[in-house]
Amino acid sequence: MSRYAYSTLDPSASTTRLMNLMPGSFDDDINVSLEILDLADDNGREYEALSYAWGSKDNPLEISFTDPSTNIKASLLVTQDLALALRYLRLPQLSRTLWIDAICIDQENLEERGHQVKKMGDVYHTARQVIIWLGPATDDSGHAVRFLHEISARIAIDWITFVIRPTTRADANWVNTQLPSLLDDKTLNSLETLLQAPWFHRLWIWQEVLLSRTAEIYVGHETWPWSDFRKAIVYMWRTVTLDSTLPNVRWELAGLLRRVHQLVIREAFDGRLLDYIEATIRCQFSDSRDRIYALLGLIFRGDCALELEPVYTQPASTVFQNIVLPYLRRESSLDTLACCELSENKPLSPSWVPDWSNRTVGNLIFLIGHLGNRSIAKADYISAGQLRATGISAAAIDGSQPAFTAEMQKVVAPWEPVRMIERCSKYISTHQPYIDGGDIIEAFCRTLVADCFAQPHFSIFPRFDESLAYVDDICRNSGKHNKSCSDYLIYLSAFFNGRCFVTTQEGYIGLAPLASKAGDQICIILGCRSPLVLRLTTKGTYTVVGECYIHGLMQDEAFLGPLPHKMDASKARGERRREWTIRDPGAEKGPDNWYVHTVSGEEVQYPLRPRMTAESMQARGVELREFVLE
Repeated sequence: MSRYAYSTLDPSASTTRLMNLMPGSFDDDINVSLEILDLADDNGREYEALSYAWGSKDNPLEISFTDPSTNIKASLLVTQDLALALRYLRLPQLSRTLWIDAICIDQENLEERGHQVKKMGDVYHTARQVIIWLGPATDDSGHAVRFLHEISARIAIDWITFVIRPTTRADANWVNTQLPSLLDDKTLNSLETLLQAPWFHRLWIWQEVLLSRTAEIYVGHETWPWSDFRKAIVYMWRTVTLDSTLPNVRWELAGLLRRVHQLVIREAFDGRLLDYIEATIRCQFSDSRDRIYALLGLIFRGDCALELEPVYTQPASTVFQNIVLPYLRRESSLDTLACCELSENKPLSPSWVPDWSNRTVGNLIFLIGHLGNRSIAKADYISAGQLRATGISAAAIDGSQPAFTAEMQKVVAPWEPVRMIERCSKYISTHQPYIDGGDIIEAFCRTLVADCFAQPHFSIFPRFDESLAYVDDICRNSGKHNKSCSDYLIYLSAFFNGRCFVTTQEGYIGLAPLASKAGDQICIILGCRSPLVLRLTTKGTYTVVGECYIHGLMQDEAFLGPLPHKMDASKARGERRREWTIRDPGAEKGPDNWYVHTVSGEEVQYPLRPRMTAESMQARGVELREFVLE
């Protein structure tokens, strides 16, 4: 049978192909046909879109294709995993209309791949439902699915506040004490097996699921609403990561849950370019350019002016630079600099363009919850890969200490974070105040987790008072502490991944990229919400080493001076609009702003400043300078 030859799709039209899966029993040969769909036609044909893992391309299988207009038969090659999925999805009596990327896009035609990839957001949003195929059922997956089913039936979640409540009074224990007693070895192992399914590791699933009207999970012949799965995952994440009574196996499970949790909570509110890039940092993709292209459907909705045409003939570095410069112009922002890091695997230049296909650093600090440098970028592209940016040099590194040794980077055991605290504490003096006049142990405690602690409206982070007592005990009684503060240790491990503990000549402490070394400068660049580590070159230009957390320089203190004693800028969520609003310090007039007293919890009102310009800061006497980055 001859191989099917695709007809050409008009790249300027809003058309794509649909696949009709012909009826049959499970073991029958697979037969399909194709038709054209106009995505702009509101009365177009109903279809389902498949979200799945391609699997290995080795030893593909032939399926039969029939041209409905001529009845001529041909063959199509599909992966073994897709062929198996089609057998499970096939109906015995009726045909089923599906959109499947491997079949509905001519994968050998790079031009078609480009213009069809741009339409994929509309494809998944227009579909009647998205089918999430996790694979055939196993004993382990069946047990995990039944367990998660029960959780979703017992609880309700407020997707504005993420507060978990029991469905009925009889289910009250599920919110408090029920789960630990149910998490036996069999359940933990089955959950790990389910969440290790290749689908959860794919980058493309983000737009496939987040843009869907409704989605259904398929495990073999069993189906389950995605909305129920979301509830169960949020509940599991809260319990497994924050309950210190659970067995040590939760450390492995916590990593799997974290990946999925990032996806299920994002469905509750819109994100922007860097939110999605950061949240998907550990996802897998086969083509480096897909690091951006796989998120286009989401980016267009968040940053609609960032028009980017997928071009699979361009190198990935060009694709990434084509995001940075339009983002600078559109948002007056250089937050993309926070995504850069100096490493052996990164191309030598330009250092100000992130290598989004190969990042080793952990969570982007400025996205976690910090106010950051709320200023307008003053920057321009010079030529030959150079970017001129304006800011100040606030400190200089004089020492660094990797928290993980090379061996620890491979496997982080539950007790290693405690050793990390002990090693780093040797670089501070517990008998002197911090540079801002505050307590050094408090500054140390906040630094190790990039100051991410529970807030009234967002409680998934560790509690500050418990964490401070725990760290204080370790610092002052090294080797004698016996308390546990597991939630703090989990976040500490996450923030130290790919980072080191640094001290500066001025007396600051912080977290910085592993490549940081003595002499590197801590710089605040206008338009970038995190401080950056920059390295002076022999040419007088600067190399971007990466983003850092420097305690005492995270809330514009370098521009505006220190915050009032015991005050901390707060972050609140708009309950009606389902969005985050930043409430931050400053001296210029604007809408009302709130600070939260870090000890009493009392709210104190201060004026909110708009994003500051270089001109307004120079008028205050701030001495700005230019940095040429390359």
